[in-house]
Amino acid sequence: TIPNNFTEHGPYDMVNLTAYYRIKVDTLGSYLKIMADYTSRDRSSSVHSASEYIQNGNIIKSNIYDYLSPTYIDLYSLRADYDKKTRGKISWSIGGKYSISDISSVADYRSYDAGNWIEDDPRDNTFTYRENVLAGYGKMNISLPHMWAATLGVRIEHTRLETHSLTMEEKDSQDFTDIFPQVSIMKSFGEKKNHSLSFNYTRRLSRPSYSIYNPYMMPITEFSSIVGNPDIRPSYINRYSLTGVLSGKYSLTAMYNSSRGDVAQMVMSDPQNPDKTIYQHVNMGRSSQWILSLYTPVKITP
Repeated sequence: TIPNNFTEHGPYDMVNLTAYYRIKVDTLGSYLKIMADYTSRDRSSSVHSASEYIQNGNIIKSNIYDYLSPTYIDLYSLRADYDKKTRGKISWSIGGKYSISDISSVADYRSYDAGNWIEDDPRDNTFTYRENVLAGYGKMNISLPHMWAATLGVRIEHTRLETHSLTMEEKDSQDFTDIFPQVSIMKSFGEKKNHSLSFNYTRRLSRPSYSIYNPYMMPITEFSSIVGNPDIRPSYINRYSLTGVLSGKYSLTAMYNSSRGDVAQMVMSDPQNPDKTIYQHVNMGRSSQWILSLYTPVKITP
């Protein structure tokens, strides 16, 4: 029998500063917008774990430890957008954004042995993460004859990622550029234009949490640990949808999502200790999802 108690708690502090400037550039409503943002988050988490090994009613071994894990997060971003209105059939917007994420985390362990708390330096861990993302984007709205309308957009991102495990003296980096198109086409029907049929396509990405990149093996219990994966990559989703709207309130949508590289946590045996379980996030293959949704509002009372 191995009773185990694992508790976690800690304070959380955050500071956010934003500077915003918006100017109207013509009489049609076109505008230029600039925004700078800074966010600082500090979280000091403390964990207490206690395990006892009991045989025939006697405690034959115990594993008691604490660790303090402060995390410091600094986020910076600068964004500029220009939205152009016209009297014609086309309006457009362009913009750019640069963001920096600086994160550092520390795990400081101590163990309880023979009635004393002692520093457990071999378990300590220090990790830093820095991500730079430079993005440019544009979008065009087009009104076409016979009640057709279209929106075309594209976003280009370059990501530079650097991680450093000071404990393991291991540095890793990633450089990649992605293109994310957006297409939307809509056809309106009826005298009141309250019926419509629209098609939409977008490509998106989902970034893994910074902690997943840490190659350090963090113990959870006596027989289980979480190990990071510095080679993890973002996952990508292509989303297609077709929506029909009747009388401006009833809608039917068919959606298809195709994803690549979904991030999932796998459970496996430790190659160095078959009695121990390790959890690690990895990129999966491809997956698809079909969604059919019907929206029908019902008026219950006046």
